[in-house]
Amino acid sequence: MLKLRIEDDEGQETIVPIIRDEITIGRQEGNTIRLTERNVSRRHAKLVREGDELWLEEISARYGTLKNGQKLAEKRTAFRVEDQFQIGDYSLTLQTDAPVRKPEPDTGFAAEQTAIKPLSDGPRRAQEGTEVLPAMPAKLVIISSNFAGQEFPLARKEMLIGRGEDCDIIIDHRSVSQRHAKIIRESGTVYQIVDLNSKNGIRIGGEKYTSTYIKRGDVVELGHVKFRFVEPGENYVFTPSSVDDEETQYVATPQKSSKAPLFIVAALVVIALIGGAAVMLTGDDKGSDTSSDTTEPAVATTTTTEPDAAQQDEPAATTTGNDKIAQGISRAKEQLDSGDVEKAIGILEGLEYADPDPKEKEQISALLLEAKNERPFQDTYRSIEGALGRDEYIAVLKQLPTLPEHTLFGKLAKKNEFETKAREGVVTSAKSMMADNQSKEATEALKELLEVSPGYAPAQDLLEEMAAKSAAVKVASKQTSSKSSKSNTKSSKPSKPKITKEEAKALHKSANSKMFSGDNSGAISDCKKALDGGITDCYRVMGIAYKKEGNTSSACRNFKRALKYSPSMANGIRRQIDELGCEE
Repeated sequence: MLKLRIEDDEGQETIVPIIRDEITIGRQEGNTIRLTERNVSRRHAKLVREGDELWLEEISARYGTLKNGQKLAEKRTAFRVEDQFQIGDYSLTLQTDAPVRKPEPDTGFAAEQTAIKPLSDGPRRAQEGTEVLPAMPAKLVIISSNFAGQEFPLARKEMLIGRGEDCDIIIDHRSVSQRHAKIIRESGTVYQIVDLNSKNGIRIGGEKYTSTYIKRGDVVELGHVKFRFVEPGENYVFTPSSVDDEETQYVATPQKSSKAPLFIVAALVVIALIGGAAVMLTGDDKGSDTSSDTTEPAVATTTTTEPDAAQQDEPAATTTGNDKIAQGISRAKEQLDSGDVEKAIGILEGLEYADPDPKEKEQISALLLEAKNERPFQDTYRSIEGALGRDEYIAVLKQLPTLPEHTLFGKLAKKNEFETKAREGVVTSAKSMMADNQSKEATEALKELLEVSPGYAPAQDLLEEMAAKSAAVKVASKQTSSKSSKSNTKSSKPSKPKITKEEAKALHKSANSKMFSGDNSGAISDCKKALDGGITDCYRVMGIAYKKEGNTSSACRNFKRALKYSPSMANGIRRQIDELGCEE
């Protein structure tokens, strides 16, 4: 199998198996491979497999792509094993199956939370002296939901799992995607599971993975359905042994001879609501097992046993099935009120499998309808929230009318005072511009604010204040000009320029030094003087200094001016503009 090795500028490696005919690469969410550095375009490139050939094709690569150190001459080029591609800070190389390595010390499946989950090295377990018979292949055993106990032998090298009819293992559960995952047997007892861009993903031991190896005893979660991985030759019997309010626990016990009695704890399965997991409700049955399951062989259960001390001392559970459903509905309401629509839907869909009574079904259906009706407004709310965080106040004010006030997210936006914060943000930015002698920009910002928020008093007051100051400055300027004219008639000496070219260059050099030493205010001051001598690179220097001070609006204005005066440095300046999220 071909694999893509991705290495960042810090040496962190990630391995991604190439199991699709098309893989998209870029910075934004939704790409098959997401590279999060700013020098990667939102939709940068894609890998296309055609027969035995693999191609890399640029989509919208603003920052370009290098192949073996050279910029691509064409948008589409062949990608072979010996080639190395550079996308931003990432190096991409193609490799075949990696050699088997010894397992690292067991640290569990927890992996660093990055955009791409690293592929674990193991486990690789030697089976010396053990013969794995074809009649006993590895298998997946469902340990949750109403499918609990069903077994699926992994008899082929690759097996597709999902809800679709073309899958090798069909799981008819709404939380499972049509083509959810693939299990690949690499060699011997080494198995790898790969997510096929499913809606709810893959979790191993609670951690989410794009692809990883699975080992004996691992609990694999596909949506809300849990499986226990049983390796070849392992003796395992599914037995629901205890019920926990948070999650059902299962015990793997070795198979006994047919003469030994099999004791079944007579309890139904309870699945708690963890991040949208289903709640399966039970009662307690003391005595014999009254449940019937046609998939299990008949077992004699006439043997009488005495409960141990721990069982005698343990108090009986008092929470009823109705209480569990009521708690689930309450949690779903809390998630919905907080704006987490997807989690609320997950909880409610799980409750549909929990045998609710007619009244509870009505409550669940009503909440599900409300949550699904809110879905279209969730993205708008998040977009507005993101724009506010980037100080894009006008964008916030333009988007808010698209969020109806009667919706959940409309109410949340009002509760969080998005409109007030955006208006105040524009006024504050305008005052900052005035302090930087940028009256024209301040005036434009205030006028734009009044276009989307007519009659906003603080903006009108500030505009009037600026107009009054401007008029006073003009009067003073005329008086000064008149005096200067009279003085000039008396003097025959021409006036000297404010600053010479050499002085301006010295100030520019000083500004650069101060910026690198952390004196951002000094750098800004020197550059403002150097501009009088025609040193236009100072716009770029001032942009960087303002950015370091956290003054986003001033930084954006100076970087935009720098684009006009320093075209040779356009790529670096545009990167700064992208990082700040400046409005075009």
